[in-house]
Amino acid sequence: MNKKIIGIFGSTSHISQNLISYFYKNNYGKLVLFSRNKSKLKNIFKKYDKNYLIYETYANFPKYNFDIIINCIGESNPSTNYSIKYFNDMNFYDDNILLYLQKHNKTLYLNFSSGIVYGNNFMKPVTDKTNTLLNLNKYYPNDFYTFSKIYSELKHRSYPDLNIIDLRLFSFFSRYIDINYKFLINELVNSIKNNTIFYTNDENIIRDYIHPFDLYSIIKNCINKENINTSIDVVSKKPISKFELLNYLKKQYDLKFVIKNKIIPTSNSKINYYSKSKKLEEIIKFKSKFTSFDSIKNELDFLL
Repeated sequence: MNKKIIGIFGSTSHISQNLISYFYKNNYGKLVLFSRNKSKLKNIFKKYDKNYLIYETYANFPKYNFDIIINCIGESNPSTNYSIKYFNDMNFYDDNILLYLQKHNKTLYLNFSSGIVYGNNFMKPVTDKTNTLLNLNKYYPNDFYTFSKIYSELKHRSYPDLNIIDLRLFSFFSRYIDINYKFLINELVNSIKNNTIFYTNDENIIRDYIHPFDLYSIIKNCINKENINTSIDVVSKKPISKFELLNYLKKQYDLKFVIKNKIIPTSNSKINYYSKSKKLEEIIKFKSKFTSFDSIKNELDFLL
């Protein structure tokens, strides 16, 4: 097999660290890692063989002849104050990749998008027929995260001759996550580690955590595609509910949790934040092998 030259934007991110570890372990190709903080980049991957990794700044991006570009910039962080600056930053890097593709039309661009492109109404899980719902008469600064993902996908579809796949990720958890991010699973891990009570409400939300190996396998299947320009919802074998997760953690790790209050669901509640799309199977010819529970169970062993 000819070794691929893979450029990865946002290489210090949670998603990137997972993909890089799998590419590296499987000797998949030459990895060119881009980051605004080169010293942080080198520190994260200092245990890796330098013969397989190239640390780069974004200024040197155009000089390479990539087979694949993977954009992991702009992953979700509940603590981030999203604004027009965030929107412009995401657009800047995306535009640079699109300019590159117009000169290198054989290169495949894999962009990590998000389930949030459907808007904020997840009273039901989304499907291939779900329309995006946005209220442009009332929005908040943090909505710029949503806008940036939607805008990127719209741009990508406007270049039908370029090879681009937008992978809409709903939820992801692994040993490489920044445990200080205020996600549900992070707060649960911290409660277990610190032996504190986890307070929650009675809303039984459902999330879909793709397993790190399944995500790597999806990327590999995407790499084998040619002449493609589309978006795909990333789905696990089965999502997991909050109370399934809480009860498992109580039994396995002695998590202490208290249901503190009741909540009345609204149209903005992300109760069923997952997809029933079939595109992953139909287009990429991939069916996830692991459930959300598998993903959490396997990765928790490295954090607890």
